[in-house]
Amino acid sequence: MEMRAFSFRLCSALWLLWCVTWAEAQPTGATATPSIATIKTKAATGDAVAQRALGGAYESGTGVSQDYAQAVIWYHKAADQGDAIGQFDLGMMYHRGYGLTQDDSQAAVWWLKAAAQGVVGAQRFLGYM
Repeated sequence: MEMRAFSFRLCSALWLLWCVTWAEAQPTGATATPSIATIKTKAATGDAVAQRALGGAYESGTGVSQDYAQAVIWYHKAADQGDAIGQFDLGMMYHRGYGLTQDDSQAAVWWLKAAAQGVVGAQRFLGYM
């Protein structure tokens, strides 16, 4: 019976520690996800990270109407500036044929650029090809 009480206390303590750690890891108001309006403004000024984020918003329909053609436009802007994740995402759009004609050779072009910058997903897809 004593061992059971110890196990219960240990589990409770670990659970509490996890909860505190998780709560501390949550974003504060200063680091919370920016609004779609803020992302659009930054993307329009040439911020590659915002351009990639806006592409992702259009691809998923998060905060905007889903529009693959717009996603491709914004991913392309980020990719052209050397944004590795933007290059990977643009390669995925070519691979899937979302918002443009499916073209694995173009997907490989963008994945090679992303892979050279260490994007593991791009390296993996190139391996599959």
